Amino acid sequence: DGVVLETIISKLPKRGNDIYRWKMKRRLGFLESLGDSHFFDPKDRNLHGAKTRMLFITLTWDPKTCDLETAWSGRKLEKVVGCPDNDPYNPSPRKGTKPENVGDHYQSHVKGCPCVSCRYNRFTTALRMKFGRVKIFRNFEAFGESTADGEVHADGYPHVHAVLLFEDHAFTVSHRDRHNHFRILRADKDKIADLWQFHVDVEACYSVQGAMGYIKKYLQKTYGKPNVENVPRITSDKAELTISLLWLFRKQSFAVSGGWSSDLITYGVTQTDFSDFDGLEF
Repeated sequence: DGVVLETIISKLPKRGNDIYRWKMKRRLGFLESLGDSHFFDPKDRNLHGAKTRMLFITLTWDPKTCDLETAWSGRKLEKVVGCPDNDPYNPSPRKGTKPENVGDHYQSHVKGCPCVSCRYNRFTTALRMKFGRVKIFRNFEAFGESTADGEVHADGYPHVHAVLLFEDHAFTVSHRDRHNHFRILRADKDKIADLWQFHVDVEACYSVQGAMGYIKKYLQKTYGKPNVENVPRITSDKAELTISLLWLFRKQSFAVSGGWSSDLITYGVTQTDFSDFDGLEF
């Protein structure tokens, strides 16, 4: 009869708060089931014959190509549902289009749109055409430049970080650089870099949990979890900038391909205990 019996106040998940981090942790729970497979021995000084099917890549951005808003949200045009020529008086709906939706207006990215989402989709399509089936764990980051004064002068342009698992291709590991990162052959790196217009960094992953664990900690630190170790690149300023721009431009925090499984990853690799390899970079 309109009488309030009880008032319940519930905290909602917002990017950066503890409820959001709890929900994100639950969604990332599948990572724990992937096992601790490795592709090569990171302590072996001789990498002759070492191969990996898992890479960690960073796709950077050149701010000179477009403004910040275009980089995140793209260029769009208005279209009409069921009207290929955008003429609502001459509808020609495709099979499966609901009659009640014909004539509705919506925004669509233009062909060759320069935004990060469209560029990334074109990149992954070309990657699969060249290397076959690839599982991907992706997240966006707003770039901030550390300058000589120690401050972060963030320009806010997007970068993409991704762990790639190649089902049909293995890469030869060539060397370990001075930053303790493993690298693939330059020719293979260039094949991947040629699919992206800007600079690409490619690291060879020796450990499934090393790669997935890093990107999981990266997300946790970005969204406000305190005391996350071994992710020095993320500061509170950069985290706030990333969260703000993802919210402003309605971007997903991260995206995961379907079909990740321990059977898929462990096929052709060795199980091991990596407790002795603390401190090594993947």
